[in-house]
This record gives sequence, structure tokens and C-alpha cells, in this order.
Amino acid sequence: MNLLIDVGNTRIKWLLTPSSRLLCQGNIIEIAEIAIQGAWEYSLRIFADELSRQWKDLPTPKNIFVANVAGEALRQQLQSWFKNKWQLQASFIKTESNLFNVKNGYDNPQQLGVDRWLASVAAYHVMKNTVAVIDCGSCITVDVVDQSGQHLGGMIAPGFAIAKSALVKKTQGCHYDFNFDASSLLLGANTQTCIDSGIEHMAVGFIEIVCQKLKTSYADISIIITGGDAKQLQQQLSVDNLIYCENMVLCGLALLAVKNV
Repeated sequence: MNLLIDVGNTRIKWLLTPSSRLLCQGNIIEIAEIAIQGAWEYSLRIFADELSRQWKDLPTPKNIFVANVAGEALRQQLQSWFKNKWQLQASFIKTESNLFNVKNGYDNPQQLGVDRWLASVAAYHVMKNTVAVIDCGSCITVDVVDQSGQHLGGMIAPGFAIAKSALVKKTQGCHYDFNFDASSLLLGANTQTCIDSGIEHMAVGFIEIVCQKLKTSYADISIIITGGDAKQLQQQLSVDNLIYCENMVLCGLALLAVKNV
């Protein structure tokens, strides 16, 4: 059983799986077999306590694979916890120049975030043609791989939380409750709902324009939307044939588990 962990800037997503097979059924991509899975928003201040609370009853995995974009201090805490809990050493994945016939398109390949890299590799593995991955998390990122497996590059834009935080921080007298459930109204009746609507529609507009340009540039392109805010955004998007995957990074880790076991 492999424990796959995607450590983002605000949340940890994880699953236990005996399988590395990825399925594309209709417009949904998923890992074939999932024994157990979960996610939570973490705090660096009490990170070790959170690990013990969240994973205290987790069965001992055979292998652990981690995609971490949250920095070295958190990596060390995770590695220490795995050693104390299970006497295991996790494999922390790094971006490579070439993996599973996908060639990294960055000028400096190691500067491409490992989350974006794994998502791109998994997307190409499933679609076997030109594909774009739009990951809607702390940032909204776009990566494109062509039919030959060449990663062509991408885009990075602020996600919901970053955009709201920047707006509130830079605007005098702007009060926003980040614990309040976001509104899906077109027009807000107070500052809170106006910010929610404005930023959601800004994200929707960005994604729709990108998708339009990608479809114009690459006739046979498949577009995958993934990440924590993907479901909410997908409901607002006017884009045909979008493929949804809850977590493309974990799909990439599942593939990599086969190579490393």
C-alpha cells in the first residue's frame, strides 16, 4: 500500500492506494483504487500535532511518496514524523528534465514546481495527446504538454485566497471575514460578497480566455481542471468538454510510485 501526499501552500491532500492505474471515464480522471483518503488545512505552528491527530489510525504503508511545495522546514517535520511513527523514510519527489516521455520545458527545469510537473506528466500519460492542466489552488496555474510529450510552459495567477488577501491588505478600510463561506451571487450587497463575486468572476474570466486561446492554438487539445477550487469554478465556466480530476498531483505520484518501487 502506497501513501501518496500532496503538500500545497495551505492544504495537505493524501491517499492510500494499492494501485497506480489512472482511469479516464467520461470527463473524469481518477486513481483506480483508493483505500482511504483525506485533506486538511494545516498550520506550521502546530504541524506535528496535526499529523498525529489526522493520521493516528492510518495503517502502516509500504512506501511514502510526497510532493511538497511548502518548504524545507515542513519537509523535515514530515520526515521526522514518518520515522517516529512507522520507521519509514519518505521519498520527496523532485522535478526532473524528463519523466515518462514528458520533457520539461522550463529554462531551468528544477524551477518548475513539483506539483505542476507531476500533474503535467500524469495528464499526458492519460490523454496521450496535447493536453493542458489548469490547477485551481492557492494559485491558478496552467501547463501545456504537446502531442510529442514536450512541456511547452505555462501560466501562474493568484487563486481565491491569495487574491482576496492581497486586496484586503492593500485597501484601507476593507473588512473581510476569511472564515465566511464565499458567495456565488453575481452582485454583492456588502463588501464581503462584492469581493467574493469579483474574485470568482475574475478567475472564471481568466480560465475561459485561456481555454479559448488554447483551443484556437491547438486543435486537438484536451483541457483538465483540477485542484481544491476546481469544482466550484467548473460550475461557473462556459467551456465545453472540460475534464475534471480532483487531484492531478496525486495521480502523478501514483505513476511515480511504480517507477520507484
